[in-house]
Amino acid sequence: MRWLAITLLMCGLATPAYAQFSIPGSETALTLSFNPPNPGPRSTIVLTLQSPLYDLTQSDISWTVDGKVVSSGIGLHTLSLTTGALGSAQNVSVEVTAQNGIATVNATVSPTSIDILWESDSYTPPFYKGRALPSAGSAVTLVAIPHFMRQNGSSVPSENIIYTWRKDGEVIAGASGLGKASARIVGPLLYGSDLISVEAISQDGSLSGEAAVRIGDVEPALVLYKVHPLFGELFHQPLGASSFIPEVEMTFAAVPYFAAVDTPDDPKLNYEWRVNETSVPADAAHPGVLTINSAKSSGNALLRLALTHATNYFMSLNDAWKITFTKNGEPAGFSDPFHP
Repeated sequence: MRWLAITLLMCGLATPAYAQFSIPGSETALTLSFNPPNPGPRSTIVLTLQSPLYDLTQSDISWTVDGKVVSSGIGLHTLSLTTGALGSAQNVSVEVTAQNGIATVNATVSPTSIDILWESDSYTPPFYKGRALPSAGSAVTLVAIPHFMRQNGSSVPSENIIYTWRKDGEVIAGASGLGKASARIVGPLLYGSDLISVEAISQDGSLSGEAAVRIGDVEPALVLYKVHPLFGELFHQPLGASSFIPEVEMTFAAVPYFAAVDTPDDPKLNYEWRVNETSVPADAAHPGVLTINSAKSSGNALLRLALTHATNYFMSLNDAWKITFTKNGEPAGFSDPFHP
């Protein structure tokens, strides 16, 4: 909770506070705090008045918002207020009448909001519509989108805003500064999570806001797809634990979702394929792709894959798929995978 005295920073708008005091040393006699520190539009904020000099429980306190008294009485040291829309401003004045003096403090409440977008640089296949999630060894890029609107309806440009990025409360010095709306950080450790926050204040100090997001580590996942001779990987048809293939021969591609690599063909990845417990060497150019021909077998294949990384020792993936082939299906290359 942020404490304000004399010069107040309330909801992003700094305004001079003044006081009428009857005794020396009373210029810091009143402080206002508010929760949350940077409220959004159409939200509730609680303002709390405190004083080391006056007994507020015995004082007559009057709250005025935009020139209208909204609350007054003995000991009323808090006020619940609903903020307006973006670009609005509410002028708040508090007057305290105590036995040993009178004090008045003013502030302006201007709501703001910030959105945080983020994604990892981990691998996802083409046309993947979701967000790339971080795994151990990957990085995360975050972008802050502030909604700072002045009373005249104009928005504060992002390059005129000072950003302070924090990771678990610690300032990320290299990512913070004027106009630095984005930050790139090391992803969370294995099975861990990080709280990433950003505090933004306009260059003229008139508006401020903050937002936070918790990002957790995920374990990469192996997903197996059929490779069509005309259309390539059929990313719309992931294979389950057991699959029926109405053909004699089929090529498969294993995709390491969220692995800390740029491509499944990364030379640091080590693919260990096994078919019915027999080791099968991986293709040198495309180690994640394997072709199985069942013409001289029973048509049943237990496909296993172990995937590790040469330098990222946190990555160790294992999965298996039971594939059943048939010799009565259409020849490979002539079936339509989009109209079964």
